[in-house]
Amino acid sequence: MKYILPFALLLFIGVYGCKTKSPSVTTTFTKGDLEKLRWLEGAWKGLDGVRPFYEHYKITNDSTLHITSYDWNGADSSNTTTTAIAWKQNHYFLGDSLNWRVDAITHNTVFLIPNYKAANKIIWKKKNQNTWEAVLTSPKGVKIYQMERVAHFAPASK
Repeated sequence: MKYILPFALLLFIGVYGCKTKSPSVTTTFTKGDLEKLRWLEGAWKGLDGVRPFYEHYKITNDSTLHITSYDWNGADSSNTTTTAIAWKQNHYFLGDSLNWRVDAITHNTVFLIPNYKAANKIIWKKKNQNTWEAVLTSPKGVKIYQMERVAHFAPASK
């Protein structure tokens, strides 16, 4: 009887842990895996509370996804910053200081884990062609950003 409670606790932890684990840190990649992220290309709008933010994603070569964050005033962009997911040391990393390591890439999900001076895990999940969500998990909790495709930079129609 004295072993039932510890066993039940271990069983609960094991089951819960399996449901919340990110992919294994031993995941291997090739440069070609970046092609799976073509769904991210384009301009996106997210909301941080009531404040909108904008990002543009573009695969620029076989090993780099450039991300430009910017302000949008309805006619033009300003205050841009850039970062990238890039192939380095036989793996993909996000951030100039290799802040997050890409742990897994599928055709609709990207898992990023803290690597250097980062505390949160990040998951990008495709919902459909025009929406995806960014899920940030930190010791303080979970924050979800819904991203919607925008056409700021589309050529004007005649």
